Amino acid sequence: MIYNIIALGIIIIALVIIIFIVVKKFPQLKNIDVETIPEAKDEKTKDRIVREKLQRNVLAKSKKIFDWLKPYGKKASELSKKVYYQTLELERRYRKKIEPRTLKERQTLDAKTDVLVKEGEALLDKDKPEEAEKKFIDAIALDPKDLEAYEGLGELYLAEGRLDEARETFEYIIKLNADSYEAYSHLGNIAFSQGDLEKAKACQLKSVELDSQAAVHYADLAEVYRGTSEEEKAVDCLQKAVGLEPNNPRYLDLLLDLSIILHKKELAEETFQKLCSVNQDNHKLAEFQDRLDQLS
Repeated sequence: MIYNIIALGIIIIALVIIIFIVVKKFPQLKNIDVETIPEAKDEKTKDRIVREKLQRNVLAKSKKIFDWLKPYGKKASELSKKVYYQTLELERRYRKKIEPRTLKERQTLDAKTDVLVKEGEALLDKDKPEEAEKKFIDAIALDPKDLEAYEGLGELYLAEGRLDEARETFEYIIKLNADSYEAYSHLGNIAFSQGDLEKAKACQLKSVELDSQAAVHYADLAEVYRGTSEEEKAVDCLQKAVGLEPNNPRYLDLLLDLSIILHKKELAEETFQKLCSVNQDNHKLAEFQDRLDQLS
C-alpha cells in the first residue's frame, strides 16, 4: 500500500512539473491560429504542427522524469497526454485572433516570416532538418497563411521520407492557393510512390494544366502513364518535355527507351542522335545502339 502511495506521489510531482513547462510554453502556442482553418478536417494539419512544436519543448524535458518512473510509465504517459490535450483545448478556446490591421503591420509581419523561411531553407541545405523545421513552424506561428513556410515544411518532409506529413502539408497549401502547381506535382509524386496511380494522374494533369511550360510536369505525367499502361500518352508527354528542354539527357533517355519499346524506329533514331550530341559519355549509349539495331 505504502509503495503505491509513494509511486502515486511521484507521478503527481512529475505531472506538476510537466504542467509548469506547458504553461511556460503558452505564449509561443498562442501565436498559432488554429481557427484560421475553416473546415473541421483541417484541424488535423494545424494540430499536428502545434503538437510537434509543443512536444519538442516539453517532451524533451520530461523524458528523464519518465525514464526514472519507467515502472509506472504507462499510467504517467496516459495522464500526461490527457493534460496535454486539455491544454491544447483550453488554448484553442481562449486564443484571441490577431491579424495585421494596417499595411505597415502586414509588411512588418511579412519581413519577419521571410527571414524565418530563408533561415529554414538555409538550414535544410546544410542538412539540419530539425532546426529547419523549427524555423518554418515559427514562421507559421506568426502567419498561419504563409505559403512559403508551408512549402518549406513540405519539402523538408519529402526529403526525410515523411510522406504522410508531406501530403497533408501540400493538401493544405492547395486550400490556401488552388493554383499551386508545385503542390499538385508533389502530391502526384507522393501518390505515385504509394501506388495510387489514379490520384497521381489527376494531380499531375492538374500541375500540367496550371504550368504548361515546365518540362518536369510532363515527364512526371509520362511516368504515371507508363504505370497505367498508357504508353502512347507517355510518349506524347516526353516529346513535350524534350521540346521544352531539348538538351535534358534524362528526358531524352526516357523518350528513347520508350520509343524503342514501342518499336517507333524513326523517333528512336532521332532521339538517339540527340542524346549522343548532348551526353556523349552516357554509359547506356552502346546498349541503346544494340537495341536500335534489333528494331525491324
